[in-house]
Amino acid sequence: FAATLLSGANFLPEGGFGALIAVLARGLPISFGAPVETLRWSDGIVAEGRFGMLRAHAAVCTIPTALIAEDAIRFDPPLPA
Repeated sequence: FAATLLSGANFLPEGGFGALIAVLARGLPISFGAPVETLRWSDGIVAEGRFGMLRAHAAVCTIPTALIAEDAIRFDPPLPA
């Protein structure tokens, strides 16, 4: 861990959190530049876009709130209000 001016249990991974995520994701099928247009999440996860369709048991979604507000991604069923 990198040294910081933070005290206590606040540690930053060496190289930043992006480096930590890259290590944890090593070997996983991750696609960049493949935006999701529809995300179905009633029975597992189905992500659809120009890349086709991808099924999974779970997903980590990092979607800016502005895109959610613009309905840039269709959720099925819709997200709770």
